[in-house]
Amino acid sequence: MTITEDDLTNAVIKEEKESSIYKQVHCYPEVHYNHYGTRGVVDLYRFYEDPSKPPFPKSKGIVTEFKSKAAIQNATGANEIIRQFNKMVEAFYKGSSHHVPESVIYHLCFSASNSILQHILDNKEMYAAASAKSEKEKYDIMILMRHPKDEKNITIFRNGRERLPSRSLNDIENRCPSLFNKCTSVIREWVKRTN
Repeated sequence: MTITEDDLTNAVIKEEKESSIYKQVHCYPEVHYNHYGTRGVVDLYRFYEDPSKPPFPKSKGIVTEFKSKAAIQNATGANEIIRQFNKMVEAFYKGSSHHVPESVIYHLCFSASNSILQHILDNKEMYAAASAKSEKEKYDIMILMRHPKDEKNITIFRNGRERLPSRSLNDIENRCPSLFNKCTSVIREWVKRTN
């Protein structure tokens, strides 16, 4: 079975409603933005407010672009995916009705598959660079992989730093068993290449 972007969106919305540390969680799928002709649609925007315990920010926004196997196959390459993601990072808050919260995180989240993880591994310098940000920017960028059956995702890059190999294989398997089962061979190759 191929994992679709809808599968990922539904899984994240369900998880947020069940496990958030914030008292108020608002999930908005398919949010349009238009900033002086720079247009696009964000797959999922999550807005959190009123944390149940400190030291979490009073408000937080997570802007997520999901990519399925079909999206990767139909793209001309990693550059097209990154270009679309960068456009979203640059224009989402400027071109939508949502105000900028205290904390902002941008996610590029891929569905779990060997071929997608291999695509990311083959283009890891580009994806690492796409997740990097300057010191003055007050947001985080994360490139993730997720299986809808898992409660968690795996962070591949965060703010320009490679994160996948820093985890042990057992940690990945325990954290995301469905993702691990689907992507075992490429995860092992990635960890092997970096050690």
